[in-house]
Amino acid sequence: MEEEMKNTVEEPTPETAQTPAADGAKAAGRPGKAHIALTFCVGLAFISLVVWFIVEMILGIASIFHAKNVYSAGVDASAISGASALSEQLAAVTPESKEYFEILLADFIMQDPPVFKNAGELDSVYGISYGLWQAIALNNTQGILAVGEEDQQYRVPKALVEKMARYYLPSLGKLDHQSVEICGEFAYNKFNGTYTVPQSYPTDYLVPKVVSVGALTENDTLDVTVDCYKNNADPTEPVENGEKVKQVIVTLKKTENTAKEDLAVEQYHYTILSMRSEEEE
Repeated sequence: MEEEMKNTVEEPTPETAQTPAADGAKAAGRPGKAHIALTFCVGLAFISLVVWFIVEMILGIASIFHAKNVYSAGVDASAISGASALSEQLAAVTPESKEYFEILLADFIMQDPPVFKNAGELDSVYGISYGLWQAIALNNTQGILAVGEEDQQYRVPKALVEKMARYYLPSLGKLDHQSVEICGEFAYNKFNGTYTVPQSYPTDYLVPKVVSVGALTENDTLDVTVDCYKNNADPTEPVENGEKVKQVIVTLKKTENTAKEDLAVEQYHYTILSMRSEEEE
């Protein structure tokens, strides 16, 4: 019986037989710890690179809808309006003098707007361009035109453009926000509702020279007669040395400080009612 059992024991087949040589070959095919660590590091670096790329892409897309800067980097726009360059200029001259109204009307005249009986007649592009320059003039202590870094762009939100324009032109109609090229090229971004400030100052614009200031009427209005000259290439030369383009009469209304609490500019005591040419006199 025992002999039969011995005879029935299975002989190892080539598939199941294990030899020392085969065990050594299998061990040699197994990756070592150093190889595993290297593979892990390479994979982690690849994943990190992919994540970084995705984050950069998301931030790039987000920057289209949200402006990086309104004024200078790290400066709160609402905190600088009180330190107005325009306020300083007006404070340095005699109130209601010719020089006073030249400063007050400079940003408006430089747009070369057409005559109008009511500000509601003005095309949106004039209101937009005027509002942009008011925003720049009222906040220029931070050097809004001086781009600090090569890739840095300053932007003015459309809400501020409208607010600045309506300080002087309260009857201004609804503004159709768009890119304007009246006095400098301001590109409008409809996704984030801001205007990009050009990196260079315009060279072709009008400069006011006040001829006379009329008496204040019982309705608190007065007429300011203004000669409009092309800007001189040499800023040291008198305005009158330039080419006179036209003469206009701007009717202003004396009022309370239209800036109120949201902008500390004490000299906002006039609004623009209309503008007519000397031919209409």
